[in-house]
Amino acid sequence: MGKQLFNQEQYLDAFIKTAQYLASLTTQQDAWSEIGKVMVSFFGADLVGFAERRTDGEIAGHHWTLPVKVPCESIFTVKTKGIVVEVLESGFLATHQINTPEEYSLAILPVSQKNQTIGVMLAGHRISGPLPKELLNIYLSVAGLAGVTIAKLAGDEA
Repeated sequence: MGKQLFNQEQYLDAFIKTAQYLASLTTQQDAWSEIGKVMVSFFGADLVGFAERRTDGEIAGHHWTLPVKVPCESIFTVKTKGIVVEVLESGFLATHQINTPEEYSLAILPVSQKNQTIGVMLAGHRISGPLPKELLNIYLSVAGLAGVTIAKLAGDEA
């Protein structure tokens, strides 16, 4: 199974801390990096990254937070990019198992603003089975907060 995941009470506590922290971000901070750090620090994620479709149509990953040395190309494979496209188009989360060579369970979550998916958040844990439903629900909420935070900070810069 790998490492032990949090229980439901710990997930809720981490979510409250996340909401408080993201509300305190300023335009001088890189929100994408800060969200990745929060996922690792508060939720114990083993990898976090974001992806979006560039204007040329290419799917690009950015702002990787990897507490354990994992090559990005072993995470962001052609198959993972295909799943990112599905999430960008559908607005629904997806899960994916990857081997880097360790096994990771990866959640690929839509980041939305004004009912439009603008990117995805990838959050992985070094476990062999699927991520628990409770954690996926919390991560969907965090991805929603990420979209709100990015929009708020972009508005603060204007």
